[in-house]
Amino acid sequence: MSNHPIQMNWVNNTSYSMNFQVPRDPEDGTKPYAQPTTMQPVGQPGNTSQVSAEKRNALSRGPEGWYDWKVNGEFSGKTAFLNVSYDHPADQSQTWVRVECTEGTGFLVSSPESPTPERVKRFVDSTLQHGDASIRITITRS
Repeated sequence: MSNHPIQMNWVNNTSYSMNFQVPRDPEDGTKPYAQPTTMQPVGQPGNTSQVSAEKRNALSRGPEGWYDWKVNGEFSGKTAFLNVSYDHPADQSQTWVRVECTEGTGFLVSSPESPTPERVKRFVDSTLQHGDASIRITITRS
């Protein structure tokens, strides 16, 4: 059975570090993993991270699941998260990655093909439509 990975390449362009949270069990596929598990602030080494998930050998469909980035800081009494969900089906259905940043904290996300920064964004970039789906997501703060 062929591989069917999805890869999310994160770039942290904020002044806050972020930690990958232990993800919930996925709907399908392997549990997502991050390398490294901490993204440093912009201007420091290590302000990028790669999150990957793969399908399990017995599955006919590709990986589908969820994970979070937790921002190290407090924002008007709120803890900021980037809640990420993704689906990379093995059939001809559209692959997508959805990111929702905690409201009222100023965090926004964009990609090269979807460059307008938004708090809630569903990415369907063309790079996600291949067997080896990959996307670059940049985090900023307003």
